[in-house]
Parts: sequence; structure tokens; C-alpha cells
Amino acid sequence: MEPDSRVGVYRLPDFSSPDSFTMEPSETSPVVGDEFAIAVKVRNRGGADAVIDFSYRKPSLEEKQPEIVVLKGATEARQALVPKCRAYSGEGACVQPGEKEFVYWVKAAEATKMSLLPAQFEYVDVFGERQARESNRPSIEAMTAKVKVKPLILSEKEIVKVGQTYVGRVALKNTSLAGVSDVRLSLRVDPGLTLEGNDVKEFEFIPAQGTEYLEVRVKADAPGAYALGCETVYQEVRLRFAECEPVTITVEEDNVNPALLAGLALVVVAGLAYGYINRS
Repeated sequence: MEPDSRVGVYRLPDFSSPDSFTMEPSETSPVVGDEFAIAVKVRNRGGADAVIDFSYRKPSLEEKQPEIVVLKGATEARQALVPKCRAYSGEGACVQPGEKEFVYWVKAAEATKMSLLPAQFEYVDVFGERQARESNRPSIEAMTAKVKVKPLILSEKEIVKVGQTYVGRVALKNTSLAGVSDVRLSLRVDPGLTLEGNDVKEFEFIPAQGTEYLEVRVKADAPGAYALGCETVYQEVRLRFAECEPVTITVEEDNVNPALLAGLALVVVAGLAYGYINRS
């Protein structure tokens, strides 16, 4: 036995169980841009408390996963206490480990499958040696948001004369199996195209698989090609946006010759006068 060795019963932290250090996302199929939580739990089944230094990610992996953006929460902790086992079975096995939880919020930056990078903690054991542990690496699949309310411009005739009113309709189709509340429709027109009425319409509720319509009336005082577009906004976890395919309205010059119109008017007047004289 070495002179500096110690003899006795040691009470040690125990992180040997497979579930001693776990990472669990609140969503396994998050929508790109939507916030979701990641909970990391440290469980101690030993007979002594442990003081740990926690990080949501190894320093060497800090920039290795740009698809996930960390927003807020407990991503780092120094000298965090993980309590010892709280209860034992009759056979002496720990049935209620001491637990410390760290929660932080992230969002996915792109639609893809990925395995989250592991969290890490370090602690000093009873022998003064620094020990490190890594968590599991759960997989998620980030998805692009599904558009529930799709706008569509319905148009039968897209060629009008200068000063003539173009009339169309915008259809808002709720493609989901649930109703959607507070849908805002905004119309957009090119400069030179005048919209008759308001450019914004609020729909309080569109039922599942239902469709709402809005009549659109525009005109222009000069010939040209003008775009008419629209956008819907509605609230889910966050605001959702959907744009319609714009239509091009062609405004043509009125090609009727003013001199010809004046001549026709004179002919009509002359005809009326002749008829009046003959009746007399």
C-alpha cells in the first residue's frame, strides 16, 4: 500500500446509467423558424452530491451545426449542483436519482434531417480527477411550414381599355382539417393601377376546407401591363404568410378615332333633323 493512499468507504456520484445524461427535444418534427425547447437532464444515482460544469455543446463543436440556432435559455452552467440519490430499494438500488435539468430554446434554420450535437458536463471525482460525460444525440427532422390558407386570384378577362374597370375575385381556400381564425388578406397593385375600395380585408374565420371570396376592382388611366398580387397572414405558432400567383392586367389604349366619333355624331344629328323636317 502506498504511503499516501487512503483506506475507507467512499461515497461517490454515479453517472454510469444509460439515462444519467439525456437530451430530449420538445419537437421531433419542428417547423423551420418555429421555436422549440430542448431539455437536458443529469441524473445522479450515487451516494454523494456532484458539482458539475455544464455546456449545451462541446466547445470544439460550437460552430458545427448551423442548421440549429440557439435563442435563449440555460446553455451554460458553472458549479451546478446535482443532488445525490434520494431513495433506494430494499436491495440497495437507487430508485429516485437526484436530478438537475437545463432547458434552452432553439429553432431550425433549414428543412433537413439531423442529429443534435451532444451536450457535455464535467465534474471532479473523489480522487480529484476531472471526468467528462456526453449526452445522447436525438434526431429531428425540420419541416417547411404547410400553408393552410392559400390565396388565388380568379380572373376571366385580363385585358381592359384605359379607364375601364377590371373585375376579378380572390379566393381564400382553407386546405386544413381545422378552422382558421383572423385571416388578413392584403392586395398589391403596381403603380398606375388604381384599386377601388380597401386594399386590406379581414376574415374572422374560415372553416375547415372552406373558401371565402373577395371581389377586386381596379383600373388604369394609361396603357400598360400591371401586376395584381395578394398575400394572406394568419397566426399559428407564429405568423404564417402565403402569397398568391400575381396576374398581369393589360390595359390597352382606346383606339376609336375621336374625329370618326364626331363625324358619326353629325350624321346622327343630321338624320334626326331630316326626319323632323319631313314630319313637319
